[in-house]
Amino acid sequence: MSFWGSIIVLFLIATSSYARATEWGLNDVTVLLPLPKNTDLSPMIRFDSATRSGDPLVPHSVFDHLPPTEDPNFKYSDFRLVGIRVDPCFTEGSSRLCRKQVRLIWQPLKNEQGLIVAKDSAMHAFYTFSDRDWESFMKSWRILSKTNPNLSLQVHPTLAKEGYNGALWPEMKELILKVCDSSRLTRVTAMRTSNENSWEFLGFDLDGNTKTPIQIPGLGSTKQTYSLVNRIESCPNIPENRVGSSPASTNVVGGTMPVMRNRGQRAPSFYQVFPQLTSSPQKNTNLASTSSILEFSGQTSPPPNTETTLSSLIADSVKFAKTPSSNANQLMREVASIENPRMHNPGTIDCLRCHLAQAAESWGIRDGAMKNFQFSSQKPLQNNSPKIQLSNQVRAFGYFDRDPVFSQRVINESAAVAEYLEGMRASESRVPASEATPTQNPLTKAASPPTETKVKVDYLDVGELVFPGN
Repeated sequence: MSFWGSIIVLFLIATSSYARATEWGLNDVTVLLPLPKNTDLSPMIRFDSATRSGDPLVPHSVFDHLPPTEDPNFKYSDFRLVGIRVDPCFTEGSSRLCRKQVRLIWQPLKNEQGLIVAKDSAMHAFYTFSDRDWESFMKSWRILSKTNPNLSLQVHPTLAKEGYNGALWPEMKELILKVCDSSRLTRVTAMRTSNENSWEFLGFDLDGNTKTPIQIPGLGSTKQTYSLVNRIESCPNIPENRVGSSPASTNVVGGTMPVMRNRGQRAPSFYQVFPQLTSSPQKNTNLASTSSILEFSGQTSPPPNTETTLSSLIADSVKFAKTPSSNANQLMREVASIENPRMHNPGTIDCLRCHLAQAAESWGIRDGAMKNFQFSSQKPLQNNSPKIQLSNQVRAFGYFDRDPVFSQRVINESAAVAEYLEGMRASESRVPASEATPTQNPLTKAASPPTETKVKVDYLDVGELVFPGN
C-alpha cells in the first residue's frame, strides 16, 4: 500500500472511531433502572438519600406540599428512583427559554411474596443546571452511560446485566447525588391513583421557598383526574375468585389490576388472568374482542376547554368507533402529533392526553386507522413494551407491576435529545405539508447546545398545536 493510501485508511479509521464516540443512544439519555432481582432495596436511591450538600434529594417538605391523597401507595418512604432522563433543552409552550435539566423518575416499590413490584403511582423531580455546571455534568455522564446507539429504548443494558452490585451503579449513584441537590430542584410533578380506577395529575414549580402550582394546558386547572367507568363485558376465561364473589364481577370491568387480586395475596400474573393476550404485542391478533381493558370508558375532570377526537375516544371508545371513519384518521393525526416532540411539549398538551396517546394509538391501529403523521428519526424507535395496548396503562415511563413501560412519546423525545446532543439536524416529520406546518423545536433545530438560556424557536400557533385537526 502506498504512503497516501495508508494515510487515507488511518483517516477513515479515525473518523469512524470518532463518530462512534460522539454518537448517543436512546439508553444514554433515558435510563430505566432495573428492578432488583431479590428483595434488597438498599442499593437504590431514596427520596431521603443525602446529596453532596447533606440535604435529602427530595426533601420531605417538598413531598408534603402535594395535597393529601387517597392513594395508599403514595408514601414518602416507599419511593425509589427508577429512571433518569437527561434533557439539554427543556422548553414549554411558545416560550424561548431553554432549560438544561436532569429529571429523576420515582415509583413506590413493594415486596409482594418475594418479588419487588412497582405501584401505579409516580413522581418526577426536575433539576435545572447552569450552562457551566451542565457541561461539567455531561462530561461525567457521557463516560458512565455509554451504550450501543443502535439499541431500542429498554432497561439500561449495562445495569440490567450487572445489577446494583456491579461496577456502573455505584458511580452513577454517586454522580446523581453529587449534582442533583435541593438547590437545583425546580419542579415536581405527580401521578397518583385512587379507588384503583382513577388517576390524578398535578405538580408545582419551586423557586426558593415559593411553590407555584402548574397550570395544565387547555384546562385552566392545576389538577386533572381521569376515572374509568365500569363497562361490564363478558370474559369467561377469568375464574370467579380472581375478581370477586358477586355474579356481575365474574366479568371484566375497566379498572386497574389491583381490583382483581385476592385480599392479602399478590395479584396473579397478568397473562394468567388474560390468557387471550401474550407478552408480545405482535402476537395479539384479536385484541378488539378480548376485554374491556382494551376499550376506553372514562370521565375527565375538569373536561378540556375544547373537545378533541382523543378526548372523545377516552370518554367512550365504543361510541367513538361508530362515528364516521374520518374521525379515526383525525384521531391518529392528533395522537401522532402528541407523540411528536417537534409538534408538542409539556406546555402545549394536557397530562391525560399525553399519557393515554400510546394506548389510543394501539386502539386506532386495531380499528384500522392510518398512521400518516408519525415522528421519524435515524434512531431506533420501536416500542417493545408488552402492555402498550391497554386502556388502563396510563404510565409513560417506568414500570407497570414488573413490566418496563415506554410510551412512544418518551421514545421519540429520547431520539430527539440524542440527535441534539450529536449536533445533528433531526429528520423531518412525515406530516404532509398540506396537513400541518412543522414546528421548529430547539431539540431538532439547533446544531449545538445554546450558550445562553434563550434560543430562537419558531412555533405553530398554540391553538393549532394543542388541538390539531379541530
